[in-house]
Amino acid sequence: MTSSHPENGKSSILVFSMNVSCDKHSQRQTDEYGEQYTFPKRFKEVFKTISSIQPDVIGLNEIRHQTNVDLVESLLSKNYEVKAYANNDGDLSFRNVLAVKKDSCWQPVQWDMFWLAEIDNKLTLSRTETKIEGDPFGRGVVLVKVQHKQMNHFMYLAVSHVLPFGDIKSRQRASLFSLRDISQGLPLVIVGDVNRFDDEEAHFTDQKKEYDMHEPDLTKLQIYKDGQVIKTITDDRDIGTFNPWPTDVSVYDRLRKEPLKNSRLDLQLHNGKHFKSEYLYAVATCLLPLNEEPPTEKDYDKVRFMIDRRLASDHIGLLGSYVYSPSS
Repeated sequence: MTSSHPENGKSSILVFSMNVSCDKHSQRQTDEYGEQYTFPKRFKEVFKTISSIQPDVIGLNEIRHQTNVDLVESLLSKNYEVKAYANNDGDLSFRNVLAVKKDSCWQPVQWDMFWLAEIDNKLTLSRTETKIEGDPFGRGVVLVKVQHKQMNHFMYLAVSHVLPFGDIKSRQRASLFSLRDISQGLPLVIVGDVNRFDDEEAHFTDQKKEYDMHEPDLTKLQIYKDGQVIKTITDDRDIGTFNPWPTDVSVYDRLRKEPLKNSRLDLQLHNGKHFKSEYLYAVATCLLPLNEEPPTEKDYDKVRFMIDRRLASDHIGLLGSYVYSPSS
């Protein structure tokens, strides 16, 4: 499942993104349910999935603690050029990671890091550390400009992660989407956890239109174990990107009764002329065997029950394939 070589002036790129979960809820999950939920054990399973897929570009969210960043870099760096950036200089800061495959048809030509910012009442980006009011820690975005090795095609890819609550979430997303101005008409793919919940779909749709961002349709949920697809789900209501740990009590109790479709927090968005999505799949990684028994409670969603405490993160990854044909 690798990117195709150029054909008829077209070039394609395969992008994998995921919130790999290193927050307080994942730590509580380890404390309450066992050592198999430690970040190193979980990420090594995700790495098997990545190694099987062989994406051109990887974007990861929510890596906390330098030892975990070192683990991610050590696993990826054999085959990828890897950049990790923190939101601030504290060890508890979330890191975003962006990586480009060394033998991909695409090569990085420029790396950059910005902070989501509000300057003179304008939601924008800053190269100096700053914060949008309401977020005491700041949020960053990692950006890479890549060039196709055989054709004069350029594009940008970015990864970020916004806060999950209140007006600050919408403002941080607007700041993130202002990357459109930096890309200056070249194709742009933004990946990451933008915490889009089902009850704000109308507002989020308006934001996408304002910044001319396009969201591909999710058409499959592929579940991997040991680098192999063990289950594929195509029912739209059963495809999403977030299934909380039981230790995230208030969210867990509410969402376990809802279809997975209601939890599409993680996205891949794109814009740019002559740049289209071929497909977008949700990609889950099993840490433990799936629970194939019927739900224990009548109102428990069957897919959420099947994957409850079985995955390598409380988030599900995304795999997007895109085609660029500037001559079309």
